Amino acid sequence: RRRARRARWRSPRRARPTIPAKIENCEETCERYIATSLKYRWSIAALVGEEIVGIVVVANPTAPAFQDGRTFEVTRLCTNGHRNAASLLLGAAARASSAMGVRRVVSYTRADELGTCYRAAGWLRVAEVPPDEHTHGNRRDRWLPGLYEPSTESTARWRWEWRRGVQLSS
Repeated sequence: RRRARRARWRSPRRARPTIPAKIENCEETCERYIATSLKYRWSIAALVGEEIVGIVVVANPTAPAFQDGRTFEVTRLCTNGHRNAASLLLGAAARASSAMGVRRVVSYTRADELGTCYRAAGWLRVAEVPPDEHTHGNRRDRWLPGLYEPSTESTARWRWEWRRGVQLSS
């Protein structure tokens, strides 16, 4: 029976356990620039054979309320659509964070997304976050008042959490 369990990861079609990833691999997989800032902590990749099928990027939280030193935030989760890759990466990020002594990991999804991969990885949807209207800062009045148009759509989001030592169910 043990051989059967080990053999399933050797299947070329299944995502195998994860490996540490460099930020360059993240940018290639996500096909967008990921700002390497002081917030970036680490990233993990999921493989099928030698091909990277998904990346999760973990950073320090952006919300001041979560900057307690015992919380991480999943800032990017990118897959190529491979089955179960997203939940595999979220679970691996939670386990790795727990091994580092972190008590809570948070992430956000759009309100119109179901979050099935989060549920499968044992995360809990805890709060609805209202949309940010981009009215703060000096962008609006910087140059030619009245001509500024926000470049991104404001949308409501859900906050998901994973906590060490807590069995979450929704």
